[in-house]
Amino acid sequence: ITWTDSKGYPQNKVIPGPNTSSFFIEATEFDIKFQSNVSGVSWGYSFTATPANPPCYDFTNDQGATFTGTEAQTIQSAHNYCNNLNVSQHYSWTDSSVHGLEIVFDSQTNVEQYSDMLFLRWTDSTGTAQSSTITGQNIASIYIDAAEFDLQFESDSSSVYWGYSFTATPSDPPCQDFINSNGATYTITSLTAQTIQSPHDYCSNLNVSQTYTFTNPSATSILITFDDATSLQSYADNLTFTYTSTTTHTPVTHTFSGRYFQPFTIDADTFTINLTTDASNNQYGYKFTATPSTEASTSAVVKRGVSAKAGASRLAALFKKWKKSIVEKSVKKSQ
Repeated sequence: ITWTDSKGYPQNKVIPGPNTSSFFIEATEFDIKFQSNVSGVSWGYSFTATPANPPCYDFTNDQGATFTGTEAQTIQSAHNYCNNLNVSQHYSWTDSSVHGLEIVFDSQTNVEQYSDMLFLRWTDSTGTAQSSTITGQNIASIYIDAAEFDLQFESDSSSVYWGYSFTATPSDPPCQDFINSNGATYTITSLTAQTIQSPHDYCSNLNVSQTYTFTNPSATSILITFDDATSLQSYADNLTFTYTSTTTHTPVTHTFSGRYFQPFTIDADTFTINLTTDASNNQYGYKFTATPSTEASTSAVVKRGVSAKAGASRLAALFKKWKKSIVEKSVKKSQ
């Protein structure tokens, strides 16, 4: 069977033997040539030719959609997709409350690794062009910082797989509540320990400051103890504490990056923290307990020369506790 496809290329299908599978002719006409030899005869052939759109026809002609509500939408390829595709689509949400989209891929998503590609492209809230390239399977969720995006899917002439399917759900950006807290001051009117933490994992390109004050009664010192899970990208993402010492009346700064931070004491009733992150390699973030006290801090006691021995003892105990936790963690990992 021979025919000329929609692009003007000659095509053919040779059918020998029984149990021939169905196929598609991308044309409205075809030629048949039947040959037999002198060795014997068989039943022959019979087939049904049904006018139909090509496989992937609906997919290749889909230009996307505009959604007026805030409902999640499922967007997908043909299953299985076809060879030699180059499909472009545009999707947008026009409701003014939609500022971003969470993209979650179906577990069946499978695109030929490194040969067939799904591209998502958008312009974020800062006006910067962003993109994400998807190939293979087990695709992680992504967040699009926009209410619209362009999709492009390309396949080559070799293997074809199930394709892709994902749900696009309008949602606020990750870390949005944390970002909105920038510049906030929190007043704690008791001497109750407070757990203070970033989002887990934190986000890229952050610069968020928060201030904490312990009053009624006013704290004279605050013990900072870090959770073991605390982790910041070394040398790139930083957590900085600043406060004014009630002992020296001068600004004090402590900056942390990496993992395994020692506890320390703030000799003040107020401190500010600032988290800055770059554009790569986000980690768990920080989590610490701030325990206020009306007793003078260890550093203040030593500097004032009052009960220096007791102050040193307390500092040594804190260091011992921290060192023990590091050793235990190392032993646990080696096991």
